[in-house]
Amino acid sequence: MTDAMNKALAVKEISFVRRTSARALLTLAVALRRTARRLEGGHPGAGYSPAVTGASAPRPDHEQPLRTRVTADPVFWGLVRKDLYFSRLVMVGAFLTAAIGLGAQMLGGSFAAAILLFCAGAAPAAFLCIFLISAERQERSHLFALSLPISPSRYLLAKVLAVTTAFAVPWALLGLGICLLLAISPASAGLLPYFTVVWLFVLDQYCALLSVMVASQSAAVVTAAMVMFNVSPSLFFYYIARWANPEPSAVVVWTAYELRIVTIELGVAAACFALTLWCVLRQRDQT
Repeated sequence: MTDAMNKALAVKEISFVRRTSARALLTLAVALRRTARRLEGGHPGAGYSPAVTGASAPRPDHEQPLRTRVTADPVFWGLVRKDLYFSRLVMVGAFLTAAIGLGAQMLGGSFAAAILLFCAGAAPAAFLCIFLISAERQERSHLFALSLPISPSRYLLAKVLAVTTAFAVPWALLGLGICLLLAISPASAGLLPYFTVVWLFVLDQYCALLSVMVASQSAAVVTAAMVMFNVSPSLFFYYIARWANPEPSAVVVWTAYELRIVTIELGVAAACFALTLWCVLRQRDQT
């Protein structure tokens, strides 16, 4: 009886040792697999293996290596190029409007030239934000892009990058060109501070409108933002810009009021664009 019990205990102990060893080996194998995936740039719980799924297998956004997410993502850059292609007419229209405005200035139509130049800077902001962001949501055409291997946040980041590039290129080139024309004109160099104040206001309009388009999917909010976009120039020129409007002269003089307005405008643009990027990073759904 005692021998039988000893044999039974020995068999039980051997079985326990085998199970414990098997668990230890399995745990070690899992740890080695996770370490290998970390070295490959994957995620330990993603279940991704290039040898099994292939290089084209999509992974969630937080599981993508940084190089793939930013510099080597064909879907991301394809969406950016597509939006820039559709923005080309708006960009060309901005330059044509500015050219017409400069022609009107040479013919003596200073007021018409000022309106055309302001529209050349501000109108692309409205067209780009409406047609490339808001209209795609309303028509649900963005769902095709979201069916591709790209996350909602990266899709929206591609939108912001394309729209900002399409706006910034004509805005910067036109601003630089007008500043050069004012600087080389002996009688108009004194208008440089005033033009800077007005041109930075156009940048504020774009950044504020972009932040609203990205942060909200409500048609009512977008409509209210467009109404404010159209009303704000009148309020700006009546309450702010008229106090900075100098007489044409050959001397550039920056007043304390103009410097304060420029500082506020730069702060508003930075805050609105930071809000846009924050909303992009927190984006989880675009349906």
